[in-house]
Amino acid sequence: MVTKKIYWLVYTVLIGMIPIFAKLILFFSINSQGINTILNISDLVSFGLVICVSIMSELLRFELQNDNWKTVSLGIVIIFLVFYGLFFALAYLSEETNLDVNMVSLRIMTIVFVIINFFAGLTIFDRIIKKENNNVF
Repeated sequence: MVTKKIYWLVYTVLIGMIPIFAKLILFFSINSQGINTILNISDLVSFGLVICVSIMSELLRFELQNDNWKTVSLGIVIIFLVFYGLFFALAYLSEETNLDVNMVSLRIMTIVFVIINFFAGLTIFDRIIKKENNNVF
């Protein structure tokens, strides 16, 4: 039986990573560009936004007895959204203005946030699936 988590992994995570996969294919087939083109901050931010939106959608759709957990989870997702907005703004401003941004640090922070966000999504989906199967929280 295909679970909600498998659907999330396939339809959200893999589809959200299409720009990164496409750049990997180009990188290995052309090999004329640097690693920075694969791990583009705007692609990473959009992937993180896709994960956040899917988590928010699932949390808002689901009825929970423990509303505090739902509120805290939504709050954490909103914090991630704010940081993704800041990361994107910094990347955009560094390209369009003379703002001196350390792009390596920004890229690393964005990657770390995406990884944390991904595992938070897995945890939230696990908890929701357990709630649906056991009807306890």
